Amino acid sequence: MGFESAGFEHMLLCEIDPKRTAFTSLNFPKADVLTTNVAENVDLITSKIHSNLKKRDADGLFLLYATPPCQGMSKNGIGTILKAMSEDKRSKVDKRNQLYLPVIEVVKNTLPKWIFFENVCRLFNFKDVDDEGSVRFITEILESEFYALGYVGKFEKVQMADYGLPQTRLRTVGIFRKKEGTEFSNDISFLPPKVIDNPKDRVTLRDVIFNNEHLDANCPNGRLSLSNSLHRVPKWRDELNFWMKNTPEGASAFDNNICISCQNKNERVDLECSKCGSILPKPTIVRNSERKMIKGFVSAYKRMYWDKPASTITTRSAYACSDHKVHPNENRVLSIFEIATLQGIDIENVNWNDHTGKQFSDTLLRELIGESVPPFFTRLIGEYIEEIESNISSINNVAV
Repeated sequence: MGFESAGFEHMLLCEIDPKRTAFTSLNFPKADVLTTNVAENVDLITSKIHSNLKKRDADGLFLLYATPPCQGMSKNGIGTILKAMSEDKRSKVDKRNQLYLPVIEVVKNTLPKWIFFENVCRLFNFKDVDDEGSVRFITEILESEFYALGYVGKFEKVQMADYGLPQTRLRTVGIFRKKEGTEFSNDISFLPPKVIDNPKDRVTLRDVIFNNEHLDANCPNGRLSLSNSLHRVPKWRDELNFWMKNTPEGASAFDNNICISCQNKNERVDLECSKCGSILPKPTIVRNSERKMIKGFVSAYKRMYWDKPASTITTRSAYACSDHKVHPNENRVLSIFEIATLQGIDIENVNWNDHTGKQFSDTLLRELIGESVPPFFTRLIGEYIEEIESNISSINNVAV
């Protein structure tokens, strides 16, 4: 959607999940939308690209946009995975991370002028076996393949909050262009200049959602806005509500050491007050008549800060147990409306309803929003690419 805002037109879009292609088809009606496994259908995709180019009487593909999923790079358990790899207890090659390979094949078959590749920031940590049998970082393999095809550019880590996005979102971004007689160096950066140099100047959660309608996950009539169908949140069970309503801004419920009955300060390992015996508002579970702390990261059951950017919007935005997902002071996670806003999505220009007029499911919308490359950022990329092309044309015209 960001590239379209910058003046681009989508020609072909691919997804493996029919529910996602249903959403995509409604929102990109001019595009050819395929429900297909990209890894198994490179020839079909190549054929579709060429037939679409012929239909449009186009000289060639201008931009290939690739965001392959890499399940093996999930943040969950990443430390354990990397440690095992470094100790040779786990293969340094994870086949779940090989969905970048079809991208190389499509590039070889279509030779687009530009390539935009986006993935998790941990792409730089993972390796695969190249065509020569050597184990190398995936980013290095991709760069070598693109350089051999006559492209210039490189992969870089990008903090999207430095471009004005109101969330901290560190990603791996690779932007490449055909060299085609230009003076660009092989490892040129095609990222636009950052707009924010000092992290203290980043757009905050307060700047964006502070005046939104109050919601309450534990109140039957308070979970859904009457005026905005996207401003809704899932129900909380009573014990979750107990933990979080006693958790201050920016803190985790795991650190709720103050007894709400007698105000005694307890130790972090305490589940009950050492003075009066009251249950502390910490994430716990009762098994075999014994109360135990729920296992989780320190970032679980944690509230965001008003005066910082939001934490990274992910597919698990509905879950308080996920990374920094709880509203700064209301007893709820962020609504669909809020996470879409924080992703820089132009909400008014999105069709949120299926062909019957029913709104797509909360689960699907949260997944799509969380996985998307923020349109706010891709619009900036698209505009910068157009600026570069304009400068190249000006230079070529002068040379002529």
